[in-house]
Amino acid sequence: MWPATFGLHPKDTVKLIQTLKKMRDLGNTVLVVEHDLDMIRAADWVVDMGPGGGIHGGNILYNGPPKAIHQHPQSLTGQYLYGKRSIGIPKRRRKGNGRHITINGATQNNLKAIDVSFPLGCLIGVTGVSGSGKSSLVIETLYPHLKQRLHQSLAAAGKCGNIEGASCIDRVINIDQTATGRTPRSNPATYTGVFTTIRDLFAKTPDARVKGYRPGRFSFNESITVRKLIGIISAGGGVIYLIFNGFDFDFKINLAFFSMLRDCQIINGTIYKSSKRKRPRRKSGAAF
Repeated sequence: MWPATFGLHPKDTVKLIQTLKKMRDLGNTVLVVEHDLDMIRAADWVVDMGPGGGIHGGNILYNGPPKAIHQHPQSLTGQYLYGKRSIGIPKRRRKGNGRHITINGATQNNLKAIDVSFPLGCLIGVTGVSGSGKSSLVIETLYPHLKQRLHQSLAAAGKCGNIEGASCIDRVINIDQTATGRTPRSNPATYTGVFTTIRDLFAKTPDARVKGYRPGRFSFNESITVRKLIGIISAGGGVIYLIFNGFDFDFKINLAFFSMLRDCQIINGTIYKSSKRKRPRRKSGAAF
């Protein structure tokens, strides 16, 4: 199972652990890929991977009962499991900017004509067990009503009396885990237009010209690929520098958060068929 407790309230996690133990007691072997500390404590056996992620992982740090995992000095899991490390509670909380958005008389699904006030300018957590009404309040009522007010949306909104304070904000954005584009292959590179420039660059290589490959041949929607993506180097200010097949190339991205990139990240994976990866070997430069 992976990941078993994702999105579950602690109350529901306890029920899930009990269910998994019943499956075990019937003679089954239950293998769970998990981060939840309660699930790890309940396990009969723990295989801890690490010590870090990506190129810093891939090792077995501990393989045994959970009660002894803290004895491995590199195991972050063991340190959090037995209290050597913890996520501290903030000493100060933001009070917000003094403005509020208030929902009056919300009755969507199981909501009992509730009135709720959300302070603006701070981080708000909406909690509760599964099925308690969190999504009915926020996703089905608050968000679509604000979208109607601010963006002239025609989407249906949950039942409520009225919403006050919408004029205090100028936009509302719902960030979820749906695909960023029309297909599941969409990703930040395709959504922001970065990959369009990369595909154009691939199409300008000598091998691509000889074979008649146009930029569309290097789309994520095509079942072809080039070589491994070795890395992207950012100089800050929204400028990304690529070195491919001996050519230096740079382009600008109109997104401020890309300036946070600093170091070249190694991405171990190929996305194109071997027949499209073949090219003369060159000693200079990084390659895709």
